[in-house]
Amino acid sequence: MPQAIRLTSSGQASHLPKPSFGNCVFSPHYYDVGVALFHQWNGTSAQPVFDAMVAVSSGWGVPLLLGEFGAPPDTQDGDAYLTSLHALLDGALASGTQWVYTPGWTETAKDGWNVEDFSIVDDHGARRDNFRPRLYARRIAGTPTKVAVDEQPNPALTVEWMHDPAAGATELFIAPDTTLGTHEVSLETTGDVTCTHAGDLVTCTSTSAGAKHVRVTPSHPHCGLTGLEVLLLVWLRRRTRRA
Repeated sequence: MPQAIRLTSSGQASHLPKPSFGNCVFSPHYYDVGVALFHQWNGTSAQPVFDAMVAVSSGWGVPLLLGEFGAPPDTQDGDAYLTSLHALLDGALASGTQWVYTPGWTETAKDGWNVEDFSIVDDHGARRDNFRPRLYARRIAGTPTKVAVDEQPNPALTVEWMHDPAAGATELFIAPDTTLGTHEVSLETTGDVTCTHAGDLVTCTSTSAGAKHVRVTPSHPHCGLTGLEVLLLVWLRRRTRRA
């Protein structure tokens, strides 16, 4: 890999000139050096790196797609590191693709590329510790203005956008491995939006243009005592009377 590419991937500024054609994206890569080389994250924020990426994409007038990011599965605080990158992507209203899905992964060859070990699946196709499904807006009918995700244990997804009725529906992915994915959801909307929940998608539509807001949270049942809790209270009451 050329030295210039390695430096850019670790957060150094890109010196690519603005393309002379349209219909393109700015798609840099990013890897924290400590994570990639030493499998540990010291909590350093990548905000300055993202600020530089956003500056380039804004200067070009094109979307930002983080073409590669990831972590080996044995990375210390690896999930927190990946969570921080997802939060930065949401804050920048950008998309990203995690490196890498390697169905042919082996203990010896690893990913099969420079003996790197970033695969999100093992040799049986099982998901490894360096990946988990996350909440995200997979399609927005208009121009997004805010995407925010509350992580576990109380996940929530908030999306705001300037709606274009001709663009169809906005689709929010509800990750099946979260509380939202295993329970009914509560939908808070403003701006004349109608949303339905089916499977792992919340689909939102509106016939009017303008600002829209949707927040998806777990729908908790009315708080009450379970059968086991009732039996425990009865037992405690009887024991108190005997005493």
